[in-house]
Amino acid sequence: MPVFLSVDRMSQIAAALARSKGKKVDPVPGEVSIVPSIPTLAPALPAKAPPAKPGKFPVKLAVGVAVIVLALGSWLIFRPKAPSPATKPATSVPVAVKQPSPASVRAPVPPGVVRAPVPPAPLELPAPAPVVGLAPELEDQLRKLTITARRAGSEPRIVVGRKVYVPGDVVIPGVILEAVLPDLLVFRDAENHRFERRF
Repeated sequence: MPVFLSVDRMSQIAAALARSKGKKVDPVPGEVSIVPSIPTLAPALPAKAPPAKPGKFPVKLAVGVAVIVLALGSWLIFRPKAPSPATKPATSVPVAVKQPSPASVRAPVPPGVVRAPVPPAPLELPAPAPVVGLAPELEDQLRKLTITARRAGSEPRIVVGRKVYVPGDVVIPGVILEAVLPDLLVFRDAENHRFERRF
């Protein structure tokens, strides 16, 4: 697209070119020259831009960036976490889930209220099976055992002499310790005949 310059502007350009070559030129009407142009080797410095007036744009930009950062941060913190492959079961095996008793289900606690600790549930001990007697000689041996210590509960055991027995151990040949209860020991033989010794 062609550019058209006015005659005044063209004469100003011609005068500037002549001055750059060192020729003396009469001033062009409408041109104000305060300092004569001297060719120099230093590059011309760009004119300083007037300082920008503080506006609302930087404030709006800062608020927008802060909102975006907060949104991303809250998404990273509160996003639902997908289960890792290590926690997924390899095969689907039905698992029996023990349902809590209505007495053990508690209502939520309002903020600022401290709930008293719940006492532990009583230990459920297995009920002994109906007693079917052992052979009389085995029962006599079990009655004559000197039991120096016994312990029921989560880690049941008995001490006979200096030897410790836990449920499943053979106490005398052919007789296994089946259970240790607070006031009762249960023994059984290979045919599941049981003998109870009370304390």
